[in-house]
Amino acid sequence: MNRRRTALLAAIRDSGGTWTTRRAWTHNRTHHAPNRATARGDLAWTAGGAA
Repeated sequence: MNRRRTALLAAIRDSGGTWTTRRAWTHNRTHHAPNRATARGDLAWTAGGAA
């Protein structure tokens, strides 16, 4: 697990609620990576999907 995904997973655990691609993208743009596809892949990974 890389730092970006670790930070996203921590944010999801801390704030809870529903996490959409837009919400993950906003988190990634603020902290790590500006690419929406990266956010979508990271969100799928945290959900246990293949990305």
